[in-house]
Amino acid sequence: MAIRTTGFGIGAAVAAAGALLVLAPAMGAGAQGLRVPPPAAKPLAPAPAVTSAPSRDYLSDGQLAQMFSAFCIKAFPNAAAVDAALKVRSEAPLTPEQAKLYLPYGSGRGWLVRTSDSLFALTVEDAPNQTCAVQQMTPDGVRDVAGLVNAVKTHVQAMKGKIVEAAPDKATSADGLEIRYWGYGVLSADDTPVEQFGVYISDYKGKAPEPWTPFAGKGSGVAVKFTRTILAG
Repeated sequence: MAIRTTGFGIGAAVAAAGALLVLAPAMGAGAQGLRVPPPAAKPLAPAPAVTSAPSRDYLSDGQLAQMFSAFCIKAFPNAAAVDAALKVRSEAPLTPEQAKLYLPYGSGRGWLVRTSDSLFALTVEDAPNQTCAVQQMTPDGVRDVAGLVNAVKTHVQAMKGKIVEAAPDKATSADGLEIRYWGYGVLSADDTPVEQFGVYISDYKGKAPEPWTPFAGKGSGVAVKFTRTILAG
């Protein structure tokens, strides 16, 4: 997702800065060859804390994790399943020009998904960058990503795979947007890298753009984005 002052997105500036993570050699021969845009992939540890100061307005990641699980884990990469899930919600797709604000690596589709108290951006990138992402604007971030970790664990256990975790890192975009990111790599039973899950936390410092401004509330305006990428075989 491109970082632009006219849109809401995180990811492209990190990649452009050359922040490319690689699975550690200690993970074994199957994992060594995995190179992915940040984050990539050590055995899964407890979810790193995203926030700490109790005086700020932190949300649970529960609603975001549920949305991500429904669209990006259970439906994606089956395009018909994604469409069916969106049709139930009566969500209209973004125009191609609008979708470009959220798709830094190639073409794809996007939607704004509304709930009673929040707004989410869902994007699905076309091959070869098969990535599904859901992001949400929050006042000051989330307390942790326990909801995401639980969803990933359930998914990987069902496919009898393995999870590896990348250490958190950070970057700053050209227009001063602060981004923190980390991820979870998924290996098949024979240690072949097959998927990647990413977490991006982006602080807008009180300058969250429309249509996200209302959801920043009185906080700094912190975007939280979860991604799932199907790696090419």
